[in-house]
Formats: sequence, C-alpha cells, structure tokens
Amino acid sequence: MENIKFWLLDILEELLSDDLKKYQWYLTNGVEGFRHIPKSLMENANRSDTVDTMVDRYSPDGAVEITLKILNRMNQNELAEKLRSNLRESNAYAQRQAENQNLKSKIKEKYATLYEGTAAKGKHNLLNDIYTELYIVEDWTGGVNTDHEVIQIEARPARHAATDAAIKFSDVFSGSQHVKKVLTLGIAGIGKTVSVQKFAVDWAEGKSNADIDFVFIIPFRELNLLKDKEYSLPELLHHVYPEQQPLNETGLFDGECKCVFIFDGLDEFRSPLSFDEKKISAVTEKASVNVLVTSLISGTLFPSARVWITSRPAGADQIPSKHIHLVTEIQGFVTDQQKEEYFRKRIGDQDEADEMILLIKKSKTLYIMCYIPVFCWITYTVLQHIMKNRNTEELKSLTQMYTHFLTIQMETKREKDNKTPQKDTKNLLQSNKTILLKLAELAFKQLMKGNVMFYEEDLRESSIDVTEASVYSGIFTGFFKEESEFQQRKVYSFVHLSFQEFLAAVYVFHCYENKKMKELKILNPWYSIMSEDVPQVYTYDLSSEGSDNVFVRINRKWSKNVPLYEVLMGAVDKAVESQNGHLDLFLRFLLGISLESNQRCLQGLLTPKQSNTEETREHIKSLIRRHNCYLISTERSINLFLCLSEMNDQSVSRELQEYLTSERHSEKKLSPGQCSALAYMLLSSGEVLDELDLKKYSTSEEGYRRLIPALTVCRKARLAGCYLTSDSCKTLCSALQSANTPLKELDLSYNNLQDSGVEFLSAGLKSSDCELETLRLVSCNIGQKVCENLGSALQSANSSLKELDLSNNDLQDSGVELLSAGLKSSHCKLEKLRLVTCNIGQKVCENLGSALQSANSSLKEINLSNNDLQDSGVELLSAGLKSSHCKLEKLRLVTCNIGQKVCENLGSALQSANSSLKELDLSNNDLQDSGVELLSAGLKSSHCKLEKLGLSDCMVTVKGCSHLASALKSNPSHLKELDLRYNHPGESGVKMLSELKEDRHCALEILRVDHGGEIWMEPGVKKYAVRLTLDPNTVSRNLSLSEGNRKAMRVWNDKRFPFHRYQNYPDYPDYPDHPDRFGFCAQVLSVESLTGRCYWEVEWSGMSVDIAVSYRGIERKGGSCCNAIYSIGTGSYASIGGNECQFGRSNQSWCLTCCNDGHRPSTVCHNNQFTVLSARPSPSDRVGVYLDWDSGTLSFYTVSPDTHTLTRLYTFTTTFTEPLYAGIGVEGAYSGFGFDYKGASVRLCDIIIS
Repeated sequence: MENIKFWLLDILEELLSDDLKKYQWYLTNGVEGFRHIPKSLMENANRSDTVDTMVDRYSPDGAVEITLKILNRMNQNELAEKLRSNLRESNAYAQRQAENQNLKSKIKEKYATLYEGTAAKGKHNLLNDIYTELYIVEDWTGGVNTDHEVIQIEARPARHAATDAAIKFSDVFSGSQHVKKVLTLGIAGIGKTVSVQKFAVDWAEGKSNADIDFVFIIPFRELNLLKDKEYSLPELLHHVYPEQQPLNETGLFDGECKCVFIFDGLDEFRSPLSFDEKKISAVTEKASVNVLVTSLISGTLFPSARVWITSRPAGADQIPSKHIHLVTEIQGFVTDQQKEEYFRKRIGDQDEADEMILLIKKSKTLYIMCYIPVFCWITYTVLQHIMKNRNTEELKSLTQMYTHFLTIQMETKREKDNKTPQKDTKNLLQSNKTILLKLAELAFKQLMKGNVMFYEEDLRESSIDVTEASVYSGIFTGFFKEESEFQQRKVYSFVHLSFQEFLAAVYVFHCYENKKMKELKILNPWYSIMSEDVPQVYTYDLSSEGSDNVFVRINRKWSKNVPLYEVLMGAVDKAVESQNGHLDLFLRFLLGISLESNQRCLQGLLTPKQSNTEETREHIKSLIRRHNCYLISTERSINLFLCLSEMNDQSVSRELQEYLTSERHSEKKLSPGQCSALAYMLLSSGEVLDELDLKKYSTSEEGYRRLIPALTVCRKARLAGCYLTSDSCKTLCSALQSANTPLKELDLSYNNLQDSGVEFLSAGLKSSDCELETLRLVSCNIGQKVCENLGSALQSANSSLKELDLSNNDLQDSGVELLSAGLKSSHCKLEKLRLVTCNIGQKVCENLGSALQSANSSLKEINLSNNDLQDSGVELLSAGLKSSHCKLEKLRLVTCNIGQKVCENLGSALQSANSSLKELDLSNNDLQDSGVELLSAGLKSSHCKLEKLGLSDCMVTVKGCSHLASALKSNPSHLKELDLRYNHPGESGVKMLSELKEDRHCALEILRVDHGGEIWMEPGVKKYAVRLTLDPNTVSRNLSLSEGNRKAMRVWNDKRFPFHRYQNYPDYPDYPDHPDRFGFCAQVLSVESLTGRCYWEVEWSGMSVDIAVSYRGIERKGGSCCNAIYSIGTGSYASIGGNECQFGRSNQSWCLTCCNDGHRPSTVCHNNQFTVLSARPSPSDRVGVYLDWDSGTLSFYTVSPDTHTLTRLYTFTTTFTEPLYAGIGVEGAYSGFGFDYKGASVRLCDIIIS
C-alpha cells in the first residue's frame, strides 16, 4: 500500500498547477464506475492530501485505476505508462519474494540434513550440527591436476591450511565484484557437495549472502537424465525445481536479481562440455543441457548470473581458463590435528580415541589417506570393529582395510535382518555372493568407462534391475547408495570411488576363477578393443634388470588358461599407460588381492588359490628401474612402488635405503622411477634430513626433477647444476609453501630457471610457511625483471630470507634498483647479498648506498665483484658506509675497475664513528701506492674496526707497504689478515709487515705476500700469461695436431661416410689407443694443469670452435657433439641430449663457443646451460682466457686486432675443486650436404703485451 501511495504522489508531482486542478475537477465531478469526491475535500487539498483522499475513498487498487482513467482523458499518456510500469514491477517483486521464500524452504528441506557414508534411512544429522569448516584456498597447483586423487595426496607435500584459509565458502561471491565464475576442485569424498549445500542452507536461513536473491543447486548427475531434450533456462530450472512457479514473471532474468547457479560434480557429467558449440543468449531460447551450461559459464546467457562449478580434478580441464575468475581447492583434513579431531569427535571416549589414532599412525598409507573425510569414516568403521572384538590384527595395506570394511557391512546387514550374528566371514560372504558379484560387475564395467554415478541402463548392463537396485541400496547401506530420485528416475553410486575400485578388483578375480576372460579383455594392453581379430604384438622382456630393450613379440590372445601373472601384468601395463591414473588404486587392490592371505579373507566370495606373483613383482620392478622410459610419470612410478608394498614386497624400498646409506652414490645410476620412489620414501619417513645434495645422486635430468619434492623434509637442499627449468620452480614453490617445512637453505645455482621460474619462487618466499633463510641463484639465466619479484618478496611480512646470491646473472642497474626497494623495507631481514658479475655499474652503488642508510637495513655483507663500478660508483656506496644505520661488516669489490681515487672515500668511511666494516677486499684493482696511502689513513683511525683487507694484484710496492705498516702501528688492535699477493713489495716491504706480524701488540696473524715481483706491476691480466701445449694422449682422431702441439685442425675421420668431398682434406693421424683420448667429439686438453692465476690466448678459424677449461675427469667417449639446437625464433639454445663428453655439457667443464656461420650466435655453456652472447667474440678471431682458480672466476675476452686490448665477454663464478686443463674443440658448419670442416682450426698464441 505504501508503495502505491508513493507512486501516485510521484505522478501528481509531475502535473503542473493547472493540470492538478483539472485532475481534482475530474475527481469531484465523478468518473465512470467511481463515486465522486466532495468538492469540500478538494478545495485546499495539496498533492499528498489528494493521494490520501483517493486511497481512503477507493482503496489502493481503486486509486490506481481511477488515476489511469483520468490521465488518459487528460492525454497524459507517458505518466499513465509510468504508473503501469510501476504496477507491473510491484507484481513481479511480490512474486519474486514468494518464490524466494519457496526456494529457501525447499533448500532447507532438502539439504539441512546430512547422511555420513550412507547412513540408514531415517537416521540423519543436522548439517549445522556436524559440519566442520573445510579450508578453501586459491588454487596453488599451477593448473588442473588430473592424476588419481589418492596419488595426488600421497605424492605431494602437505600444505598448511590454517594460514591459507583466506576464503570461506560464504565469501566466494562477496569479495571482488568481477568474480562471477568460480571453479572449486577437490578429490572424491573431500566435501565439495556438502560445502556447497552448506552455502545454500546458510543463505536460506539468512546467515550469509543476504544480497543474493536466488541460489540454485543443479547436480550434473541429474542433468545426465535430461541430455536427450532441449530446454530454455526457465524450463531447466522448473525441471530441477518443479515446486517453483515459472520464474519468467519474477524479473529473475532481467538483470535486476543476483542469482547463483551451483553446478555440482562436473566430473560426473557424461556429456563433455563443448565450448566450441554455438552459444545462446536469450533465456527463452531452447538448447541442449550442454549448451545451456556452457552459455551460462561463458556469460553469453544471463551475463549477470554467478556460476559456481565443483569438480574432481580429472573433469575440470573441460572449462577454458578464460571463463573462470577464481579457481579454488578444498584440501580436507590437512593437519594431523584435524584428523585426530575427527576421530575424537566420532568416538567420544578419550582413551579409545587415543588407541584408534595410534593404530592408524602405524600405517603411513592409511594415515595419509585420512585427508579425506569419507576415508576417515571407513577407517573409523573398520577400526571400531577390530577394537570391539579385541582383534590384534595389524592393518598394513589398503586391501586389508577394504576387505574388513566389506565383511563388516555384511555383518551389519545380517543384524538388520534380525538374524543371529555370523562370525564365519566365509559363510557371511557366501550368503551374499550373488548380489555382491553383480555389484562388483557394475563397479568394474563403469570404472573402465570412467563413471562413478549409475543409471538404469548401467544397472541393466550388469543384470541388475531397478527394483533390485533400490533393494541393494536399502540393504547395503554401508557402501551402495541411492543418490537421488529425479524425474522418476534414480541415480546410484558407491560410498566412495575407492570402494568401487576395490569391488572392481574383486570382479577381475571372479572372472579369472570362472574362465570369463572375454570380460577382462579390456585389461589386455596388447589386444585391440576395437577389433577382436587384431591383437597387438608386444610384451615386456624381464630378462635383464633395467633393460632398455624391453619388447619381444607375441602372437596370441588371452586364453581361458592364461596364467594369472599375465593378467596382472596386463593390468599393470594398462594402468601405466593411463594419463590421469584412473586405474591406480584399482591396480593396488588387484595386486593386493593376488596375495593368498587376502584371498582367504574374501573366501566365500572368491576361492583362495596359491598363485605365483614373482613374475608380476619383477615386471613392476623392471618398469621402476627403466632408464629410457619417461612416459611413466612420477605419479605412475609412485603407484608402482606402492603396488609392491600392497604385495608385501619391500625389496625396492630396501635397495633405496641401502643406496641412501651408501657412500658410493655415483656408482649406481638411479632411474626416474627409482627417484620418484626415493622421493616418496623420504617424504613419508617422518624424518628430517640435515642436507639433501642432489648432485650426490647419479641420475638423469628427469630423475633430478622427480627428487625435488623431497626437499620439504630437509634443512639444506643443494640442487646446483641439476638441469632444473622454470617448470621445476612450480614444484619448488609448492615445497616452500608446505606446512612445517624445515628448509632453511636452498641452492639452485647453475640451472636454467629464467625469470618465469624465479617468479614462482618469489611467490613461495611470501608464504607464511616459508622459513627459507638462504637462497642461491648463481648462473640461473635470470634478468632484471625478476628483481622486482624478489624485491617484493623481501618486503613481505613473511620474509625470512637472510642470504641471497644472484651472481652471474644479467641483472643490470635497473634490476638491482628494483631489488633495492625491498632492502629498505621494515620487513626485510636480508644480511648477505652477492651480485658478482651481474653487469651492473655505478647506478647500483647509489641504490645500495641509499639502502645502507635506511633505518631498516640489516645488510652485513655485500659482494659486488667483477662489475664495472668505477670510482664514481664506489664513491656513492661509501656514503652509505658512514651512516649511523649502516651495519655492513663485509664488502668485496674485486675487479671493479676502480683506482686510487676511490680509496679516499673508503678511507674516510673507515674513519667514521659509525663504521662497522670488518672485511674489505679490493683485489684486482689498480689502486697503486697512492691509493693505499689514502686507504691507510682510514686504517689509522681508532674508529676503524677492519680485521681483513684484500689488496691482491693492486700494483702495490714497498712504498705502499710502508703506509700500511705505519697504519698498523697507529691502530694495531684490529687488522688480523692482509693479502698482498701478486704485488711488488720487495724484501724491505715484506720485512716491515712481517715484523708487525711478530709484534705481540699487533693483531696481524695472516700475511700473504707470495707471487711477488716486478712482473706484477703491469696492469691487466696478461701478466699471468702461461705457455700451453696440447696433449696428444687426449686429442680426438678427428683432430690433427701441429706446430709443436700448439695447433689443432679438424679432419674427417668417419669411415661410415667416405664422401669424395673429404678426400682432399688432411690425412688424419693414426693415434694409438689411450684411455684419455676423446672419441667422436673433436676435442683436446692441454698437457699443463692450471691453478692459481693463468692467462692464455687462442686464435681460431672456421665456422665453430669451443674454447674451454675442464677437469681431468671429463667423459671421453660419446656420440656427436651436435646435441643442442639453436632456435632463430626464440634466440635460445635447447639441449637435445646429454653428451657429457662435450665441453660445457656437464659440471666438469666451462666453455665459450665461437660461431662464424651467420646463423648461430656465440654462447657460453656450463652444465648444459647455455647463455647467448650479444656480440661476436672477436673481429680478429682471437680470444683471451683468464683463470683465477683461487677466487673461482673464469673470464673470456675479445682481443683487439690492432691494439691487443681486452674487452670482457663473460665471467663464470664458481668454486673450483681440482686442477683445470685448457680445452679446445673444433666443429664445422652444416652446409646442406653435411658438415664442412675445411679450414677449421685453433692455435694457441704467443701473448702480445701492448
């Protein structure tokens, strides 16, 4: 009524005064069908008085009707239409409110009660009483995981939900306005359906989301029954909610309402969603259910609607990511406390609960599976029965657990029938054999089709009619249930997918016992399902462990007398082929039942037979040990390992335990499958490793990747040079975010992670669960972009990083500027920063100097060596050293192109009262005596706390030593170590400093003055020149040595290709056999070993040469050196093989490859990681190599053809562990007819000092 008064007043407000008088004249003079209003009531009436009088006189509806008639007579048609529109909206609103309340009542009636498992009808719990909030997190898996649910749980590290529970189900649509399409993933039984039902019930009860007008839950299992017809959206809703009145009249589809459609169980939909089909946009337009759903999700239909889809991971990849605004994941009971809380609530008695929890923890597999609420219920049911009967049997496998569960359900059925309890399980199962085997057949056939929901046609296929099904769901309430009744048709399922898989395995043994091999042909991987006449002809040869030649031919199908092991092996191979692992758990049950002990427990249903499983077990082991088969994924490998456990075979586990404890890891190469099993063992052991060094394990690139998850159970993880890529960082990110991970130190150096990989890592560093303190990313092919991510991570409140090494990456000034922003944050805890050889200059020093002056700075150590900082840069840095906030204790500026001028700034900083510097290394800079004099002024200061000073190769003479001696006499209490190697102190200079070392009042303990002499007073690195010769005992037969073994020329030495084009090439020498000789790779090492500081030059010709250094132990034999492909499109190299004898392709050597073919750029390479150089190495085809073994640097230079000056190309930074040898490799260029080697050579040069 109030609304009508407002509408009428609004109409009269738009009438002018004269029009209002005219309107009142009609009222007082009467309108057909209405009594007139006395003039006295209208004489002084304003607009509101007029409305009140009309409503009192005619009623609200009558007032509206007379107003419309008067407006029409007055020709006020627009006002009349406005009033009619308001009236229509009012009716729609009233109807909408009525349907809203009707829907809420229906939802409360349908979903407010909950059955756990498949409780007996009439026995239920209120949802609000037993619902426990499950954690929902934004999807962290990096995409949809399609592996079997159990394997997902067992293979991945646990993730702490308590800190990630930022999203509650009630808040899914109440956050960001743009979130309209949500996909929630969760494994079977994890609580997806219950959670969305709780969302709907809370809305219906007014507890949350009051702004939402309608919530429709539409199970996909019910949509399966509508797949043969076409519907409009209102018609579809009416089919699902027949008690609702037609919703077209409510304004639901006009964009005025906030409506949520919840499509539950996408994985159960038997008509895969096709987003390529034509969509519809009108709500009245009819289409198939598939098109209706895809149109809603894509937004062409009812674009204002909110759509929420739930699915097991295996079905979620049907929806393109562009249509989803938010992907979430339900994780179940993610902590031990949650699991224990479930059992304590179920049991009540504290002592009994403790006993049950202890029993569960004895089996790691069972305890892990208790992530899933339904698994918890099954486990509780079985253990309660065992404890009640005082059974001392220890459950060690899934097969045992599910066998017990089946017999318990049979006992429960007998009790319902009011029959005497039957303790003999054989008789118990035998009395129900017919029904159970029908259900087992249903389980097997539908599992093979990927179905977890069953309809009438599915039941008929297994000789079960609808009446029987209803009876079964009433009798076997523990594991077979009637899901719903829709459109007079019923939907059935087993209590959980795992129980369907268990019964399916039982059915296989039943068929084998009864010679029904035709039923099992789907398990024969060598048999074509499409044609019964065309068998596949391959099987595995198990004659040799880990053999790569595993296929031999067969020519027969499975006969009725086929050995059991062949059926089991067929099932193994079939499961291994599965991309999503849908047969994983089925296979474990199948192999578990193959044990006679488990068959005895199923006696009455199956006939126990002693079967030899040795062939099957050996077959599984051969698959795990195979080296060349990467098609067997990590998850399948873990499942094979668990299958052996299910068969009570611990041999692989023992092998791996022995491998772990052995000190000779490198002697046995682990296969990728063994690495998967090893990682699983480490994860499930419950023990924390102090250190995990992957390089101690001999395996392939794939093997290293499979070991990554194990780092979540170690304090230190060393993964340097393990062929990891950006994809590996997704797993690393998950590891960093894992709950209670002890990981404090992570070394990922010498892996091709790239910016995209470190971006993933940075996300992990922000996690509240991440406690990483040390991160090394040396030579990871990362650039300036990644510094922004790392800087952001340092600013995170959760950051615990104290040490960061980004050396040997092209960060540039702009990158470090972004990183420095993080250093100033109050949350930043970084104490050590290494940026050696990062292509940075003076601008960086300004940023770092500013960071050192920040009150939040915690930096104690900075290493900027091998960067072109120059004097101006260090001057800016020195300003930061004087700040009262500066805490820096160690500063390394080796080879930074700085001179004497900078020493004045550093000396001034040392004199500052705020100085905290204890170590300063300025080696390999031309400071000269004048610079040392300025620096010594700082050393004299009482404020100077310097304990270690590096001045190696700084062109210091006796005069500089005099300044240093004077400074030490003035302030003798701090400096403990002084490095003056590769200078010219002279005898007197050494004597002065040596006397101070002997002076008990002076703190100096270590004085290094070796390699002294006038020769070191030349600037640059050429003063370290060495004369090398090439070793004829290492030279490949594809090279010819000459010029006193100082030149190597490429020759053709492959008798397989006696092409005429090579007949005019130099004859290859007939070198004698030698164990050190390189094979096919045209390479040679130097005779001389290299330590200390060494410099040499090479001159090259031809299309492609390798200039390298290598350890003596590099592989010598191998195939073609052409094991990397350069992509012109991407500008990068990709390795296509692991030829470890070639320079740069392993962790044994470091290589510069010079190319002159016009197509390929020059590169540097170590451990098979390529870095493309922007410039051609040398216009004169002359390259200089400088090695500083002690400091761990290897630099390559171009040599100017005119001035012989050097320009640095690239510097490797590492730690050398043994003497090195110079290496040379000579290749040709591919010309279309083969490789052209003519003229390809390398010569060791005499050094020219300008």
